[in-house]
Amino acid sequence: MTWIDSTRVAVAGLGDDEEVMRPGARIFDTTRTGQDDPWCPTAAVELASFEGPSGQFFSDGTCLFSGGDAEGTGGLSAWDPGTGRLLGVVPGFFPTQHHPGAGQFVEIAGDAVRVWTA
Repeated sequence: MTWIDSTRVAVAGLGDDEEVMRPGARIFDTTRTGQDDPWCPTAAVELASFEGPSGQFFSDGTCLFSGGDAEGTGGLSAWDPGTGRLLGVVPGFFPTQHHPGAGQFVEIAGDAVRVWTA
């Protein structure tokens, strides 16, 4: 999970069962509430959901970044959280940390530290 900006949050995974969760993102607006569930009347409104993002989530205040899964293929990817469109991929780079002010992502790879600047 990560905050995209001051009102939107991205939550990883698509599906209702943790055992069979698919890679993806669900985007919620925390300033709007839905009244559909009587047990949770203050639930944030879901704005979008889309398949693809996996691993740790990050944001620069505009885009959603996903760190990818080092066990699979891909790498750091950038997504438009409004449309779910993939904006780009940094293949083979799997960051675990993000410095929003510097726009830098960091990956620890063995005894090396790799940095990529957005």
